Amino acid sequence: MKIKFLADKCTECGLCTEACIQAHDDRTARLEIKRVNDKLKLFICQRCVKPACAYACTYEVIYREKEFQTMRIRTDECQACHACYHACPFDAVFINPDTDIPVICDLCDGDPACVKACPTKALILEKENE
Repeated sequence: MKIKFLADKCTECGLCTEACIQAHDDRTARLEIKRVNDKLKLFICQRCVKPACAYACTYEVIYREKEFQTMRIRTDECQACHACYHACPFDAVFINPDTDIPVICDLCDGDPACVKACPTKALILEKENE
């Protein structure tokens, strides 16, 4: 599964971000939509085959969850060095301002709150082969 972004449908309402924050019960969204060179772009984990975030982690606390292939962080073992944040080529690792611990999209365990919250269907959950 992956989240597809249809920029032409996005109104920049921010409901996706708010839904993500609420779904994770903290102040940190696991995605961001922002303008780059006057075009809307979605920043979210791409679940790389060779994840730079995991390779950069000196403490080896980032791993791939098997069912949805999302990257996860063992937050109780994370040392908040932010190496993963700096290593991600997609700017898809975010830092929780309360804990200083990185967070990465987990697809809400297969039922992404951001997708459900998007009133214009600019975010779509699709299977990898679609």
